[in-house]
Amino acid sequence: MKKIILLCLFLISASYINAQIYNIENSNGQTITSCAVDFYDNSSGNYSPNVNQTITFQSNSVTNTHLKVSFSIFDIDASDTLYVYDGLNTTSPLIGKYNNSNPLTAGQNVVQSTISNLSGALTFRFVTDASIQKAGWFAALVCVKNCQRVIATLDTILTSPKPDSNYVDVCLGKPVTLVAAENFPDNNIAYHQSKNNCTYEWDFGDGSPVATGFSVSHTYAVRKGYDVILKITDSVGCINTNALGTRVRISSKPRTTIQPLADMCSGNTKIINVGYNPNSTILVEPMGFSQISKQGFDSTMFIPDGPACPPGVYNTNVFFNNFPMGATITAATDILAICVNIEHSFSGDLGFRIRCPNNQSVNIDPNQHSGSNGLGNFYEPDGSACLASANIQGVGWNYCWSDFYPTNGTLGSHKGTGPTKIDSTNTVNHTNYYVPANPLSGLIGCPLNGTWSIEITDDWGIDNGYIFNWTLELQANLMPGSWTYDVKIDSVGFAGPFITALSDTTAIIAPTTGGNYIYNISLVDEFGCVWDTTTTMKVITTPHPHIGSDTAVCYPHSVLLSADTISSNYSWLTPSGTQTTQSIYSDTTFHSAVYSFNYVLTATNSNISNTLNCIGMDTIQVTLNPKPEISYSSDPPQPLQGCEPLVINYFNESSPPLSTYNWSFGDGQTLTTYDTASVTHIYAAGSYMLGITATTINGCTQSFMSLPNYVTSFPQPKADFTWDPPIGLRSNPMINFVNLTTPNNPTFTWNWDFGDNTATSDSMNPSHSFPSIPDEKEYTVTLISISDHGSGIKCTDTNSYKVKIVDDLLIFPNIMTPNADGINDKFEIGALIKGGAYSETQVIIYNRWGKKVYENTNYKNDFGGEGLPDGVYYVTIKAKGILKDVEYKSSLQILR
Repeated sequence: MKKIILLCLFLISASYINAQIYNIENSNGQTITSCAVDFYDNSSGNYSPNVNQTITFQSNSVTNTHLKVSFSIFDIDASDTLYVYDGLNTTSPLIGKYNNSNPLTAGQNVVQSTISNLSGALTFRFVTDASIQKAGWFAALVCVKNCQRVIATLDTILTSPKPDSNYVDVCLGKPVTLVAAENFPDNNIAYHQSKNNCTYEWDFGDGSPVATGFSVSHTYAVRKGYDVILKITDSVGCINTNALGTRVRISSKPRTTIQPLADMCSGNTKIINVGYNPNSTILVEPMGFSQISKQGFDSTMFIPDGPACPPGVYNTNVFFNNFPMGATITAATDILAICVNIEHSFSGDLGFRIRCPNNQSVNIDPNQHSGSNGLGNFYEPDGSACLASANIQGVGWNYCWSDFYPTNGTLGSHKGTGPTKIDSTNTVNHTNYYVPANPLSGLIGCPLNGTWSIEITDDWGIDNGYIFNWTLELQANLMPGSWTYDVKIDSVGFAGPFITALSDTTAIIAPTTGGNYIYNISLVDEFGCVWDTTTTMKVITTPHPHIGSDTAVCYPHSVLLSADTISSNYSWLTPSGTQTTQSIYSDTTFHSAVYSFNYVLTATNSNISNTLNCIGMDTIQVTLNPKPEISYSSDPPQPLQGCEPLVINYFNESSPPLSTYNWSFGDGQTLTTYDTASVTHIYAAGSYMLGITATTINGCTQSFMSLPNYVTSFPQPKADFTWDPPIGLRSNPMINFVNLTTPNNPTFTWNWDFGDNTATSDSMNPSHSFPSIPDEKEYTVTLISISDHGSGIKCTDTNSYKVKIVDDLLIFPNIMTPNADGINDKFEIGALIKGGAYSETQVIIYNRWGKKVYENTNYKNDFGGEGLPDGVYYVTIKAKGILKDVEYKSSLQILR
């Protein structure tokens, strides 16, 4: 088959450029001078075994002095080798050794003589062994300028996203930035090459215009793989001999099928998982991509309600541009499947038609106007017919039509009566595909390239829905040379109320309260793209009724028992039977002894369909007890009054049952006793009420509260006084007394005893002159305060203080004889120490030349002339007194 292809290539080449044809096995050792050569390994079949042959090619052009060889076929076994030398013979530098382990294919199929090769020639040596022979090669040789090499490569640091091998992986809708690297291996040998004097032309592989520039950015509109071509032309006109080899792979949101989450009770748990397993809660369709065969519309579109919302026909498009020019649909099975992901509450409203680029179309599911089964996990009821904002999205399911995969009858045969849900198509295992209402052979002749659309017609009222995506899948063999890739889910993130991830694909939902909860599932694929999908779940609140702790009441009271939670229904088990209200009262029937009963409450919440009951229970024991009695007497008997502190004895005369008594005496003081025979309390001045509360051992109480002023404790007068001056002086022994007692009735009297055998009761604030004495003396002054409250009640208080009279007469000596005879040995100032009339005394002594020889700021009559010779000295004395300050200056003679 190869040699036939070669012959065709020979004929084309010869007819177009009149190329010479050379077979290395027939031209061993030759040097061929030409600028148009077709070069191969053998005339027919595979190359021969045990070959060791050489051929050299050289340019015959004055301007294009070097050779460029492009290999269109290359198949050399790894045990055989084609050697290429940069010159006229095999002693020239070796450019490379090539076989199927290092092939001249896939964009690296060009060999060119280098600028350092002055001859411009290339020498080929082919060596084979006897083991395996392959088809060999076919190459075209032309003459080119003497070029410095230009290598097309990416700058892997600046290109974004960063390439992985030769692949640049990017999320749909995100830009890719391609930056060329400056790769000039021969730079400055003959001329200078740089990014600034080269032109860069980028073909993004998606049919968009060629972009120029060292760095370019592009956003791909369709999820698929793209081969990027970079042509670099330097200032001499030399271009890169290698292909860039970069492929851009686009990832888009994976298609998911969400199993509806059944209603659950709060307090329970539910496991959800994401994966490719059909039993997964969120089934992810493996996001494989065949470059040529599958495209999809991947955005949510609202399908409003039929005739009420014109136009009533909604189109979504996909675009193909990667098929061979002029390629068409030749058989119905060229179309593998047409799939929609949709939710709609009434399938009878809808019709579906597929339309190809030349406007041929096939009605794959007509509007039947009958059958009320829904599509997907639809939401009811619908809101305003034409506003998407008023209609909550349900969860779309996949529905696919195919003449290729196993089928499940027409979609119309499943519309039936409802509302139930038509089973979805499993696009992983290719089951439950539906037969088109009209054969897809009606699309034979449709161009593969161009815009394909699906038309959805809603021509009946009432029901709305959403389409989330649709895909057109064609046979992968319609385009040769295709390549594929898979984008798998790398990790999964879970977000929503009460959800916790257990692993990277599994989470647990453990709601503690009821509600309609939305859970966001983030799918992170291998390209780092994040795609979100959501699912919802209705949680019914599990009642947790709490009636309260066990309690007791005293006859004839009852207690209100109430469920502290709102539930669909209640059921109480009581002594009198069953009750169904939220609150009830406990039994109040008289019982001679303690009586107890357990009240049992069952609270239930149900979902709308009554298929799920969430139940909670609580029990409380209520005990009915008898109440106590109160009886007492007092000493003194009523009326209870007297001077403070008023002491009253209360005598308990209550009869059984035994009780605890809480006495409240009205003055803020309380006392708790247990069947005590008597209680004593001391009252301060004031009027008080008496309160008694008796409590049985079962907690039942009985209370007594007296009238106001039941107890009166008259205040004691407070006999207290001060005097001025605080210390009496010999020179002024008059003391003024100030009575601090506040009268509390008009019959208040005071009795004074001044301690010097004199007394008075005529004045509240008397003045008294004590005897003038030559020395200090203290007198005990006593005050008796009396208040008369009538009824023979008089309240008194007595208080005494000592009043001091001191000597304030200072005597300053002018001679001292410190000879230890006990007479005038010290410089003693009369009344300085014994009287206490002076608090601070400063003494300074100077000699006759004015030099200070002694100083004391707190003088205590203790200077004895120590260290000073006999003679006359001068003294300055300052004394701070109670009534006056004294300053005195005199002479002092020391004589021993």
